[in-house]
Amino acid sequence: MLLLIATAGAGRPGTSKLVTVNAVAIDKLGHPVSGLSCADFRVFDNGKPQTISFFRPAGNTPQTTVILLDLLNNRFRSRNYSAGEIVRALEQSESKANIYLYFLTLSRTLVPVIALPAAGPPRGAAKKESDSDMRQTVQTAIAAANRLRPRGIPIVKQIDDTYLALANLGAQMARFPGRKSLVWVTDGVPIQVRMSNGEFFDYTPMLARVSDSLKDATIAVYPVAMSDQNILGSHLSLLTMEKIAALTGGLYSVRDVVPAVEKASSGGEGVYTLQYYPSDQKRNSKYHKVRVTLDRKGINVLSEQGYYAESESDLDAQPQNADTAEALRKAALLSPYDYDAIPLTANVTKNAGNPPSAHYELQIGVMRLMPVDGSQASYSGNVLMTYAEYDNEALPQVSQPTSVKFSASGKDEIRFAGDMQLGPHVRSIRFVVVDPVTRAIGSATIPMSDVH
Repeated sequence: MLLLIATAGAGRPGTSKLVTVNAVAIDKLGHPVSGLSCADFRVFDNGKPQTISFFRPAGNTPQTTVILLDLLNNRFRSRNYSAGEIVRALEQSESKANIYLYFLTLSRTLVPVIALPAAGPPRGAAKKESDSDMRQTVQTAIAAANRLRPRGIPIVKQIDDTYLALANLGAQMARFPGRKSLVWVTDGVPIQVRMSNGEFFDYTPMLARVSDSLKDATIAVYPVAMSDQNILGSHLSLLTMEKIAALTGGLYSVRDVVPAVEKASSGGEGVYTLQYYPSDQKRNSKYHKVRVTLDRKGINVLSEQGYYAESESDLDAQPQNADTAEALRKAALLSPYDYDAIPLTANVTKNAGNPPSAHYELQIGVMRLMPVDGSQASYSGNVLMTYAEYDNEALPQVSQPTSVKFSASGKDEIRFAGDMQLGPHVRSIRFVVVDPVTRAIGSATIPMSDVH
């Protein structure tokens, strides 16, 4: 099985926007498949075969999964059942430390039950709760949040707040490297509603925008409908769940919380990034169907249905490459884990003198940033490097980005060195490199105990 997320990346000047497809290859037993090459994949955009320009296999970043119990949109009688199924999913998971739980409450706020780690490199080993502690944590949280729905809340307000919560949770997940999964346990929100004047308001554009923000953060949504269509009395909420799964590369299911969490949490090692410039240059906000095939037997292929190609005016209104790279850089600086899409190693030694300073030497692997479409021999580019010092404060001290050039000279890495001032209470240093074109990120964190 192959799970795909298609999202627009930074573009090559004068051509169409780069489209990114993050593929998770899984065999028939559900195990991730590693060791695939670019030649194994075929990509079709609106039925037309595409030339893959950039290809990167995933590294060893941990899989991050967040479960969202949507009390705002769940029916009262299904909430305790939903909570019980979530506990069962957590108990059966083999990677409890990387699965987190949030509630969307009736007051329309996100409440962390098993919270994502704090920003910045971890200060100690991740805490693993026992099954009994975890069950008690969830039961206490559901008892505190479970109450009757207040009357008088307009459905449009409820829908708007739901999408805002999804976007906000996605923003918190964005700082984690690699592919991430959001299991949305819900009865859903309708894709259109009848207004007071009798006309219908279509929420598809808002759904597309939220899906785009989640795709940009490499988040696949796995909606689990806790009531079937007959119980809901309308298929409009199910359409929303089906569409957000299709647009982000997740899977939609009904009442199967445990299998949904299992599927969402698998495949961390079998992720591949494929990027191409669509042969169809038209930018007219039309929907593009994406299909990916794999030239390997024994691996099924499941891909998202496509993406919306922004119009020229949409592209003009979006941030340029530098702004996109800045957002990626900030996410990497706040991540509890290092990114490895760009292999990066760092060595730091203290300099003599006062105030304290250090000398650093970086080895940056750039072969994954080279095109695989035949243009590698003449390709050159640059990565943006920055470093941060972490102490006991919430936010690190961050340097200004430095542009580091590279070219296809036959070497698979480049070296870069420099000096830095050290703060009085630094506990770790992180180096981050970002490629503005492919949006690949690499980082390396050095504890001060390793600096001599």
